[in-house]
Amino acid sequence: MSRNNQRKIIRKTLEDEIKKIKGKSANRHDDFGATKLAADVRGKMFWIGVKEHQGLMIETGEKCCFNHIIGLPEKEHLVGMGPDGKEVRETRKHPMYEYEREIFDSIFKHRYIRVKKATGMGVTTMMLRVIAHLCVKDDTYSGQEMIIVTGPRQDLANDELDRLVDLFRDTDYTPRRVGDSVFINRCKITAYPSHTFDSARGLANCRLIFVDEADFFPSGQIDKVMTVLERYEAKSAPYVILNSTVNMPTGLYAQMDKGKYPRFETVECFYEKGIGKIFTEYEISEAKKMASFEREYNGRYGHGEGNIFPYKLVDACTGQYDLAPGENLKVLAVDPAYGSSKFAIVAAEKVGDVIYIKEAEEFDRPMPSVMVERVIEMAKSYSTVVVDDSNPGLISELSERGIDVIGISFRSDLSKMTMVSSRMVREGKVRIHHAFEELIAQLKSVKLNKRGHPDKELLNFDLGDAFLMAVSQIDASGWYWISV
Repeated sequence: MSRNNQRKIIRKTLEDEIKKIKGKSANRHDDFGATKLAADVRGKMFWIGVKEHQGLMIETGEKCCFNHIIGLPEKEHLVGMGPDGKEVRETRKHPMYEYEREIFDSIFKHRYIRVKKATGMGVTTMMLRVIAHLCVKDDTYSGQEMIIVTGPRQDLANDELDRLVDLFRDTDYTPRRVGDSVFINRCKITAYPSHTFDSARGLANCRLIFVDEADFFPSGQIDKVMTVLERYEAKSAPYVILNSTVNMPTGLYAQMDKGKYPRFETVECFYEKGIGKIFTEYEISEAKKMASFEREYNGRYGHGEGNIFPYKLVDACTGQYDLAPGENLKVLAVDPAYGSSKFAIVAAEKVGDVIYIKEAEEFDRPMPSVMVERVIEMAKSYSTVVVDDSNPGLISELSERGIDVIGISFRSDLSKMTMVSSRMVREGKVRIHHAFEELIAQLKSVKLNKRGHPDKELLNFDLGDAFLMAVSQIDASGWYWISV
């Protein structure tokens, strides 16, 4: 081991030990029990039903529930246009709305919940308040731990801790902030960016995990995060809350819609539940002018996001047709699996000057031998087989089994394949069957990165890669069969 690596390990060990010592000190000197806030909130409910609330607010001087004691959340709103033609802004306080009550009740009924929401619905604010309330209503969580998981950036994690501390700004109690943790009544709340969350595996007394913007984690981090979440079920049976607007049609939430991670109960709260409450009519009318409105406010995956194969162009190429292979020029394109990617196969046939997609399937972590047999079986109908040449083992094995394989170099040909496929879609010379929903979703969502290639940081594009190979290989042939 090099001397620099030794120094890094020693420095990291010392930093971890200092954090532990500071954490213990913060926990030991927590003064919550001696505050006026403690006397006010002990035993108080998070929120009280509307019918009982008004009278109790007056009777207690707004010490009726936790949310009134620390102060209702405030939000600045656009309410319309003034006589001078400028937008009018107004700050309003917000009680707990029906959709928030549904989320709150679901947490304590199901323990594992997924919130699919519109942006700006105030769910993150509500969850930070729920965390704070659990810490102070009594001493149940004293000495326990809670976790907040955000996206890949540390500043997002820090921001949520700052917001958590700020909830108590108008009280006589200030939670202790120590590094990436906050202590409230001796309960430790730690915030993790998604890429460091696997370091939370060893917590012994984790009682709640709040995963914010869960559908925006990079694809390579989804399984890691979910594995850690599942790990805690047997250890401490925590409450687990996923919260997010929807993102890509290949991301975590889309996978859950198809049955993955069935443990989670889903609560939907899109923009219509917030009109006249958390949103003004004017705000929604302005939001509807944005290309991303359907995704941000109405739960439509990836809507308005892709820029290689725009929605309208893909929709124009989508339809129904006979999927049986004919006697024209045909290509079978194979994109093997690597790491967290999937094994994808796309088959295409050119009829006249139009390319028809006849097969589009992908497999999650398949046995290599099974995939070899699958490709060999399909090759009986598709004489031209192209394979990503970064998997020479698959190419060799197929060749040994009598399959003529053409290796495709993504390193040198990806830009050209992307341009050719995009042009063919733009010119309406591709047809994609309605049944190939996953391929359609990937094409609609993918963006160009700085190198002019499909950006795969947040998107599984394995079927898309196979599509690029199939379409560009047929186009490169420069000819086609005509059935007689």
